[in-house]
Amino acid sequence: MDDALITSLSAAVVAAPDDLTLRLHLADLLVRAGRGPEAVAHLAVALAADPESAQARALMAAALGAPATPSAPAEAVPEPPQQTSAPDGVDWASLEADLGDAVPPMFVDGSSTDDGPSPTRGRSNGAASPWPTSAASTR
Repeated sequence: MDDALITSLSAAVVAAPDDLTLRLHLADLLVRAGRGPEAVAHLAVALAADPESAQARALMAAALGAPATPSAPAEAVPEPPQQTSAPDGVDWASLEADLGDAVPPMFVDGSSTDDGPSPTRGRSNGAASPWPTSAASTR
């Protein structure tokens, strides 16, 4: 590669360090010239600014010596089986289908109104309540 062009682009990057296009162009020239370790520093800056940059990622892989194309075909990875149960391992849909209406829901008495909690006086063990009571609440 033309070392004069790399030197010129290096000076331009120093003058405009936030120009990612310029930095990526310099890194590309460095990689093509076989100067991957120098390109890595520029690509790290570019990836820090834009981690999703496909160009910066590809150049980083090339700068680090990764092959551009796989040398051997990748092995087929089998797809995982469809998960029919919840993450806790229980297949709730199957259990519901098996039991159906055999087990009624808990705490349901069939009424359509909710009377709320029943009022109690004192404690079940006979001890007095620690909460102050007003004259209205003791009637």
